[in-house]
Amino acid sequence: VLQKSNTRDMIFSVRQIISFLSQGMTLQPGTVILTGTPEGVGMARTPPIFLRPGDNVTCHVEGIGDLTNPVIAEVVTSAAL
Repeated sequence: VLQKSNTRDMIFSVRQIISFLSQGMTLQPGTVILTGTPEGVGMARTPPIFLRPGDNVTCHVEGIGDLTNPVIAEVVTSAAL
């Protein structure tokens, strides 16, 4: 495990973030609020650690469950060049 954190560790609470954002926009059901990354980001390590094909990224939400996504190699096609 490279990063493990909890919303308790955030600078602003979830309640504060929702309150602030809703002052300037309407939050619809399904709106995703991105708050950044917890400590332990791989780029800041010595040496740096980056995701590689075959790695898995798992996010856990208490009371809901886990979401795991595999890391796969990017396929570059000639149309993208």
